[in-house]
Amino acid sequence: MDIDREQKQKELVTKIATQKKLSVGIKVVLTLVTICAAIAGVVVALFLAR
Repeated sequence: MDIDREQKQKELVTKIATQKKLSVGIKVVLTLVTICAAIAGVVVALFLAR
């Protein structure tokens, strides 16, 4: 009984850890995309300003 409970708790902890890693990864990707978009916007603005 107790072993089963411990196993379920371990699985839950692993799931939460995985979800945290995923959310961090998504945030990093979104940040990079935002930076790239900002750079592209600046480049386009400079190109049009010529």
